[in-house]
Amino acid sequence: MPGDILLKYGDGSPLSGLISWGQSFIQSKSTKQGNYNIVHAGIMLDGENIIESQGSGVTKNNLRTHNLDYDYEVYRCLLTNVAEMAASVASLVLAHHTASKTAKYSIIGAAGSLFSNHPAANVGVLNATLQSLSTGKGQKFFCSQFVVCCFQYAAAQNGLSAQSLFDLSSSAYSPTKLKDDLFKSQYFYKAGMLRKGIRI
Repeated sequence: MPGDILLKYGDGSPLSGLISWGQSFIQSKSTKQGNYNIVHAGIMLDGENIIESQGSGVTKNNLRTHNLDYDYEVYRCLLTNVAEMAASVASLVLAHHTASKTAKYSIIGAAGSLFSNHPAANVGVLNATLQSLSTGKGQKFFCSQFVVCCFQYAAAQNGLSAQSLFDLSSSAYSPTKLKDDLFKSQYFYKAGMLRKGIRI
């Protein structure tokens, strides 16, 4: 469904192994679920496509072709309006990046998320972050930061505080920290798995 959050398992690549090792080594005391093999996150746009921030920036990929070999946990938001808006925000960021390359990937941000514990930004900061894309200034995201930012903005636009869904800054969420918060959240539930593009 649009707005589903997909958490990707490591695929055996050196990069996946490095991310998994960094999460297990640094965040072992701050996360409860302990699944450090979750190394990436994205947002479902529709029944087949995921929007995600990776090396080339924010991109759209088909789960049944380009991402067919990956396995995902699927988390669904109980607030349908928020989930749908988060997918729309992700699509808007994708459009800006496709047109002008204003939503690049942040390697430094991804590494910094392992140490960060900053509180969630207010709606003004979230607005400024997204507006910077349309002005050409640009904004860098790593994968799970992008997911959380879209949802915090969507929550604020639906009359909720950004902290109601995710209490930390989007830049504080590594993939395993995101899973930790999704697992304990009152607003999300695990809707299943995707394996080889098929829901199981």
